[in-house]
Amino acid sequence: MIGLTPESAICDFPNPHPQLPQSCKSCSLRVYERTFGAVLGLLTLAAAAGYAWGVIPLAYMVSVGAMPLGLLLAGFILWGRGLYQKLHYCCGVLLMGALWGLLATLAYDLYRPLVKHILSLPFDPYRVQPVFGHIITGLPASDPLALFLGWGYHLWMGILLGMMFAILRPRGGVLAGLLFIAAIQVVRLAAYPSVLQASWEDPEFLANGVIGMGLFGVVLGAGMRRWGWRDA
Repeated sequence: MIGLTPESAICDFPNPHPQLPQSCKSCSLRVYERTFGAVLGLLTLAAAAGYAWGVIPLAYMVSVGAMPLGLLLAGFILWGRGLYQKLHYCCGVLLMGALWGLLATLAYDLYRPLVKHILSLPFDPYRVQPVFGHIITGLPASDPLALFLGWGYHLWMGILLGMMFAILRPRGGVLAGLLFIAAIQVVRLAAYPSVLQASWEDPEFLANGVIGMGLFGVVLGAGMRRWGWRDA
């Protein structure tokens, strides 16, 4: 934790430059920080509008829009209190978490057809994405809009996991990544049992839900440790 002041509870990241005060002279936001904030705002509005129009179920609206809204509020609080140094650092760490969450998701997506082919396992490596699209839109799983939103939701969840990991462990680490993704899998299995259809006797679950997600955690943890944000 950074000190014991109320402001420090907003963002549990260390000050990368202890010799500098948390407040800096310039309160201007950098271009990537403004872009990041705009994307978070659009995601929050899109999730709220989708739910209001009856397009997105409540659970999916929360999973898409809750964290962006929380990050925006935290950013406004830091900016309003003049904690610009901490705001810059938090934005940088979150962006690196988002990047490595996306890269870990892409590595996971590339792994699945490979393991299916190498081990000749009888499962569809991309079964879940159309199912998510069907649940979100109510359209058939083969509908282009359902496929688009299902894949978009899948990629967003990877980015979201990366940012969550960055908040909890900005320094990264392979072991931390593995423990983090193991905890997430327990929550996912409890939340989406009918979608994931997990069973220890199911080769798909073992290949994707255990080994594949372990790969996700390794890529995320190692990436944040080696190439994570080091400067504010």
